[in-house]
Amino acid sequence: NIQNDKTEFIIEVQKAFYNSKKLFYENKEVFKKISLKNLRYPDITKRLVVFDATTTGDDPSKNNIIEIGCYEMFEGHCTGRQFHGFLHPRYDIDEFTEHKIANNIYIDFTKDGKESDCITLENFLSFVGDSKIVVHNAELNMTFLNNEFAYHKKEKLPEDTFYCTLTMFKTLFPDIKTNATIEQLLIFYSTIIKNQKKKIRCTDNICSLLKCCEYLKIKVPKKTHFSAKFDSFLIAKLMARLYVIIAEVQKLHIKIREKKMLLEKKNKLNNNKDANKDANKDANKDANKDANK
Repeated sequence: NIQNDKTEFIIEVQKAFYNSKKLFYENKEVFKKISLKNLRYPDITKRLVVFDATTTGDDPSKNNIIEIGCYEMFEGHCTGRQFHGFLHPRYDIDEFTEHKIANNIYIDFTKDGKESDCITLENFLSFVGDSKIVVHNAELNMTFLNNEFAYHKKEKLPEDTFYCTLTMFKTLFPDIKTNATIEQLLIFYSTIIKNQKKKIRCTDNICSLLKCCEYLKIKVPKKTHFSAKFDSFLIAKLMARLYVIIAEVQKLHIKIREKKMLLEKKNKLNNNKDANKDANKDANKDANKDANK
């Protein structure tokens, strides 16, 4: 389950990180209006685990996770360490998920049996350790994940373990709509869901990730299958870009505050000089009056 991968995925995340400053300064007038108030984001200087899951359907009460994909991040970069595992479905896989998942890999897994779900979850927890988890649409994914732990009689992960890239994006860019249309999804998944318009559900999780990436000019290649591993890679790119934007906004706000303080100090000095001049004039007038007497 745990692999060390130095593929193009890792290089792409590094590109997303390094190209972010250029994106920021090209759109400085827009980004400088960003408010960091109420923004909850992880300390990226510490180890983070980027997580995504494929499920049998959308409703956590009637579906379960069948695939987990994770990447390790440190200081805005993927280290190459990743976790990838499958769980057996306890519910029927809905039609849309059948079109999304990497069928060949999943069929091979279910056919061979592979390791038990308990071992997969234990390996996942071992990979996470005491690190924070970055996920897109944290509330939904956290519910699915903790349902798995409850089913297998394992302790649930606390809410503060999770950081949500969707919430971060919406806080930073409240005026940007994160929902995509069915037509946009058809273009993206055209190779696997062509003519499946009636079966497509425009879910917030899928749509918002694509829209966030599109707005921040993150390259999203078309794919022939849907997988948690691939989407966790997209989330890693999104997190890398958000981190740089947040860091640059913080620097910009500090500069603006320093400039404001400098201006206030300068104005105060000027006011004091004017007050002193006025005081000297009054003193001179009084002195002249006394001399005339």
